[in-house]
Amino acid sequence: MRGFNYGWIIVAAGFVANLVLMGAFYASYGLFVLPVSEEFQLSRADANTGLVILSLGIALQAPLIGSLLDRVSVRRAMMVGSVIFGAVLAAIALSRNLWLDVALLGAAFPFAVLGACSLAVPVLIVRWFPTHTARALVICQLGFSVGGIVWPPLAALLIEWQGWRTALMVLGIAAGAILCVAGMVMRDWPSAEASESAFDGAERPEARQEPPAAVGKLLRTAQFWTINLSGALVIATSSAFTVSLAPMAHDEGLTLVQAATLISVMSAAGIAGKLVLAAIGDRFDRILILVGIFLAGAITTAAFLMTDEYVLLLVAVGVTGFFTAGTTPVLNAVIADRFGRASFGTVTGLAQPVQSIAAMVTIRYAGEIFDRTGGYDLLLTSIIAVNLLAAAVMFATRLLPAPLRPHPA
Repeated sequence: MRGFNYGWIIVAAGFVANLVLMGAFYASYGLFVLPVSEEFQLSRADANTGLVILSLGIALQAPLIGSLLDRVSVRRAMMVGSVIFGAVLAAIALSRNLWLDVALLGAAFPFAVLGACSLAVPVLIVRWFPTHTARALVICQLGFSVGGIVWPPLAALLIEWQGWRTALMVLGIAAGAILCVAGMVMRDWPSAEASESAFDGAERPEARQEPPAAVGKLLRTAQFWTINLSGALVIATSSAFTVSLAPMAHDEGLTLVQAATLISVMSAAGIAGKLVLAAIGDRFDRILILVGIFLAGAITTAAFLMTDEYVLLLVAVGVTGFFTAGTTPVLNAVIADRFGRASFGTVTGLAQPVQSIAAMVTIRYAGEIFDRTGGYDLLLTSIIAVNLLAAAVMFATRLLPAPLRPHPA
């Protein structure tokens, strides 16, 4: 009888962690923009600054945390991060001091995001799946899409019934508890006793076959920059779009619940897109898959410049979600292909500042665009241009010398 690969338990736990991270914070953030802006008399750009501060904290902490995850217990890091995640959201819900909120988002919350989920989970997936890497990463990151379906409507209802502070308190406590449970079932490496048949006929992944690559060597590798810069550009503009979607819908006369529905539809369509990627992500050139995703993102974003009808907006966000939801898992699979799993945490940790700086610029830019022009058309046009540029940069990766390890046959 075939052995059981415990890696699928880790995929399931990672799915839950991603669901919580996306749903309780990123997908729901835009719903808090308007009530927080009204209470503290903030502009849209200033309200978006919370994500900018978080991105700055992530940029500063990610290289260290990524390197540590290649050297210490990922499970323990997830447990600590889970507690901090819930505690920070609960503290912000109680706080009346914007500077305290800034300190929490910039200093404590980045470790929670990275250590409890966004860096820790992919590190474990790559360790447990030497082949079928893209499939495992995509299935795990389906949690992002499901989180975007489940949490925003709940957050919207809680905000309307009890106010944004109570809503944030409930979401924070629930998120921290669920993340803690997910962390409990994690294992850092496959055991030496694991049956080879448990890994679908692939070579069983041994614990630590080689040490992590040196940081200096990674930073001197051309493909490190083309892969991560192009990915950062698309991920950052996608974040700016997601954060701006609810305010954008509000400006078109839609209710808060209708705006939340747009987010949910985009996430639901993302599930379909990720399922397709799970089927093809290990069969085709992943660089070309990313190029196709980036080009599709440019085309679908253009649709938002052409209509403000609710039904057509639902269709547009659905198509956008379908084509763009797989960016991060496929990007992570490309990194694992080219730099190896023993260095995966280090590489993704070094790449995170690039993504975070890009996110800081684009999220602030999105708010400034509204404050200065009264709309989001220039933002949408910019997203189209960035996706086209990212597609060109990612394609150029195929023309560069191989990095630290060759692409698998």
